[in-house]
This record gives sequence, C-alpha cells and structure tokens, in this order.
Amino acid sequence: MNRAVLNRWHCGAAVVRSSAVRRTAVRAYLVGRYCFGAVFALGAWQKLIHGWLWTDTLQQHFFRHLESFDLTPFQAGYLEHFAIPWYLPIAWLVTFGELAVALGLIFGVATRASGALALFLLVNFAAGGFFNTLSLPFVLFAALLVVFPSRKPLTWRA
Repeated sequence: MNRAVLNRWHCGAAVVRSSAVRRTAVRAYLVGRYCFGAVFALGAWQKLIHGWLWTDTLQQHFFRHLESFDLTPFQAGYLEHFAIPWYLPIAWLVTFGELAVALGLIFGVATRASGALALFLLVNFAAGGFFNTLSLPFVLFAALLVVFPSRKPLTWRA
C-alpha cells in the first residue's frame, strides 16, 4: 500500500484513540444509557400507577388499539390471539421487564442483558402495532447496547 495512505489511516485511528475524543464518546454513551434507562423506568412507573398489574387496563388498551388503528394482519392476529387473551401475564412481563431494563441501565449492571431485554420488549411492541417512527431510535440504541455493553466501571473519566 502507498505509504501516504497508511500514514493518513494511522493518524485517523490515533485521533479516535485520543483521550479527548474517547472521553466525549464515553460520556455521550453513558448519558444515552442513563436516558434510555430513565425512559424504561418512567414506563414501568406509569404502568404501576395506572394499575396494569391487577386490572384489565391493558386489555382495554389492546381492544381500543385493535379497533382504532389500521393494523397489518399479523399485528391484528398478535393482539387477538396472543396479547388480549394473555393480557395479565403480559402486563406483569412488560412492567417488570421495563423495571429490570431501567435498573440494569441506570446502575450499569448486566447492560448487555438489559439491552437484549429492551430489544425483546420493543420488538413485541412492534408486533402488537405499537411501533412508530419515534420507536426506531430506541430499537437502534437497544441493539447498540447489546453489541457494545457498558459495565459499571465505565465512569465519567474514561
């Protein structure tokens, strides 16, 4: 290979490894992880205060969604044959799944597993027809957490 090309590539790699760029990337990722965990904590909290675990609130929500939105046949079938009949176990799974994701991401414990659980929950939300364009960044960040987990030792100092 041409020596100038190799030198240019080596300088680019050195910039990425520099402490300022690395520190900024680590801080941005950490802020993203905390915000993502906070969103899941808020979701779990909302489900708890609205009584999803002991009432038929989720079932009524599924019925309203089934009647008012134009869903694909798969999404309608998912709601009719899986989500509506099993609304109470799903409410428990979603609420405590969101809580587990939130705790894992906020405290930096099992971040890869938390990201995988978040991805599982988001894919199931999409299967039920609850996916919109604002959901795509959440899916991408959950996948990023699975591929590049950050552990508890990740600090602001990098």
